[in-house]
Amino acid sequence: MELKEILAITGKSGLYKFVAKSKHGFVVEPLEGGTRFAVSLMSKVSSLADIAMFMHGKDMPLADVFTAMLPHEEEIKALDLKTNTAEARALYAKILPNYHEVKVHDKDIMKAFKWFLILVNFGVRDFANTPQTETEAAAEPKE
Repeated sequence: MELKEILAITGKSGLYKFVAKSKHGFVVEPLEGGTRFAVSLMSKVSSLADIAMFMHGKDMPLADVFTAMLPHEEEIKALDLKTNTAEARALYAKILPNYHEVKVHDKDIMKAFKWFLILVNFGVRDFANTPQTETEAAAEPKE
């Protein structure tokens, strides 16, 4: 599964898998289980592939943030993500020392950790997996 197929919907917690287009939007399925439902085109929806975190210099795509988090999976699981924002920020600074301390809010860090845990629990561990299009594959030299 690619990050572009996984969606965050404003006003709803958790992550959702894109299932199909519908007449007035599209159908999603919660990654953590539950029933499918329709999402209106009026809803603010973001693909995880389109989200980046603020860094000093160039912003870092969420796929790279999650890849950096993988070696710290046990530490992230041990965090109390509901109340301990100071500990979460310290761990985030350890994982990504170049993050922009002013632009990245506590809620952003908590959300990144929660999303990471949802994806890992769902079995996604290759965050940089972006299959090539047929055009890109044809353009590569063959050995």
